[in-house]
Amino acid sequence: MRNKIDKNFFLSSFFSSMPGVISILLSFLSIPIYLKYGGKEEYGNYLFLHFFSFIGTVLNFGLGKISAINISRNKEKDKTAIVLLYKTIKNSFIVLIIFFFLFISSNFIFTILTKKILLLILGIFFTVLFVTIEGIFQGKKLFFILMLVNLFFYGISLSLPPFFLFFFYLDNENLFIISLIIKFFIIIINFNYLFLNKKLNFFF
Repeated sequence: MRNKIDKNFFLSSFFSSMPGVISILLSFLSIPIYLKYGGKEEYGNYLFLHFFSFIGTVLNFGLGKISAINISRNKEKDKTAIVLLYKTIKNSFIVLIIFFFLFISSNFIFTILTKKILLLILGIFFTVLFVTIEGIFQGKKLFFILMLVNLFFYGISLSLPPFFLFFFYLDNENLFIISLIIKFFIIIINFNYLFLNKKLNFFF
């Protein structure tokens, strides 16, 4: 019994840490490319867009952690996961509406920072959703899948877009759009995996 617990702990730790390790290695490749072809200022703005999106982890209001804990302990795992996922989607749209209202209510932001603010709002929205999906994977102990989705959502979405600078110039906003597209598809793929592969079942 103890060996099984130790093994599960090791696998959980390993799969949790691997996306960070791979992301660091990818960064060693992507950062010099961005600095060479995009410049320091563009790279700084690109990082700002990504780091600001992490506000979504706070605006998730702990539903991701609650998902991981409750699903692992609860016998009705599917029901718990879907209820929390529904709450996250609802909260995400509330956050989206609030940010959008603040966005259109400020004439200065509307005229000066239109595109950047919209991108930031989308980045936060996707992060809020993903944190709960991440918690569901943790609660269901799908550690290998969790490693892959974390790698793509956090690592690949940050490090892959700069490689496009090899072929043509894109500013920080357009590269961030590529990051958002990657994150969007990761979320869609996660939903498909959970429901189409019956990892979650609507019929409890």
